[in-house]
Amino acid sequence: MSELLDNPYFVTLKTKYAQLYKLVQDKCYLICVPQLVMPASALTLDFVGKHILRPSPYFQGIWQCYNDESKTFEIESNEIKTFEGWDKPMSFEIVAEELFYNNNFSPYKAVLINKPFIGNANMNAIAGKDPYSDMDVLGTSKELKLCIEFLLSYPENELILKKLNNEMKDFKNSYVIIEGFESDVINKVHHLIMKYEENLICANQDYRYMQQDPELAHELSLIIESYITGGLFGLLIIEFRRIFATQNASFQRRCIYHRTKPLRYFDIPEVFEGPHFDHPISVLSQLETNQTPMEMLNVLKVGTDAIYEAIGKNITHNGGNKDKEAITTDELIPVFSYILTRTNLRYIESDVYYMQNFVFTNISNTELAFNLINFQAAISFLKSDHFETPPEDLPLPTQLSRSASMSRTAGANAARQFRKRNPIRRSESVSYGRREVVPSNVENSITPIGQVFTPPPDVIQLNKKTSEPDWLSYLKRKIASKD
Repeated sequence: MSELLDNPYFVTLKTKYAQLYKLVQDKCYLICVPQLVMPASALTLDFVGKHILRPSPYFQGIWQCYNDESKTFEIESNEIKTFEGWDKPMSFEIVAEELFYNNNFSPYKAVLINKPFIGNANMNAIAGKDPYSDMDVLGTSKELKLCIEFLLSYPENELILKKLNNEMKDFKNSYVIIEGFESDVINKVHHLIMKYEENLICANQDYRYMQQDPELAHELSLIIESYITGGLFGLLIIEFRRIFATQNASFQRRCIYHRTKPLRYFDIPEVFEGPHFDHPISVLSQLETNQTPMEMLNVLKVGTDAIYEAIGKNITHNGGNKDKEAITTDELIPVFSYILTRTNLRYIESDVYYMQNFVFTNISNTELAFNLINFQAAISFLKSDHFETPPEDLPLPTQLSRSASMSRTAGANAARQFRKRNPIRRSESVSYGRREVVPSNVENSITPIGQVFTPPPDVIQLNKKTSEPDWLSYLKRKIASKD
């Protein structure tokens, strides 16, 4: 069973093509998993689809490829034989099989076959190499600015990215997310990512090379995902914040109500108490200033690390030994909840949904996934019966007083005057889709009085100077050394 479940084909179907896998489960189709270890570049949507069989609606005992009904098979005992639509007769041995059950308890089957239906088996095999090992070797931070720069650095990507930008623009202008049908937009975004990932790999020699290394292929998928989710930010996160407005407000009200409670109210050990929680509060407060799920997940990672560091410093401050005071997950969750009540975050429920549903590349083995689970646990803890429910009429910071509203208007008027005196030069802005990025000297000056600057929808900030992270340096070194 392990040989089947750990097979790269089966892993790819469940992770990269998760929506197709769900369809297979619902329809109880037959999954034919090639026994040979395949390179990631071979596991395209077309290849995966041709190894999924569904019963022919015309002939009993005949099976057809999911994505090509002209190619059919018949199954006899432990052998799958071509029936119609193939250039020559072929047969494939069933080495092993496994029975699964879907959510309705209907059975569906996966069989391990000795060779793939299409492709050169000898060319596709990689002896002794597991393409899905060590998926978390590279860095987790995927700053949108650097993902954009990486894709734009290849001239051969220009036409494809231009088509992608136009498609994203049309998508944002024409698509409406309806409450209760959120899965539709998830499927459409996933399809868009798969489509343009294949197009970019076909057009770019370096990207084809990257498919030979599972770590590089994994990184490229995350970069392309970030580019697309960043480009659709104005539709996705803004609309989901609208749909989740009631839940967001309810949780924000809960955080405000418990903000003044001491640490002991959260069942946090006294030895953890101290003055060093300001840093993790500051880090996690940046969650809503990011645009892609990967950037948000990285904020959770950095914030979690900061919480551990703060607890260690507090233990030392209280005369304890931080090396002997092991911090368990059960102790971390209440501290995480305590930090959340002090962050002024307004869109926690919708942002969790965004992080959960718009990362399509497999990150289940990574620290990012673990931190997201802890974050959700902290949210659930705050919602539990352990905490008193706040009154529904508790005012939120977004409900501005008249004086605050006047200050905001004054700030906006000042911003307009600044733009007149300081027009943006073409050389200072970076094109992305249909908008341009405002230079840092302008963005800092137009922030309304009393507000923390949050990038407006669809504006990708490429002007912030950040050092090149390890993951991007690694990619460039590996690509440069391929010859």
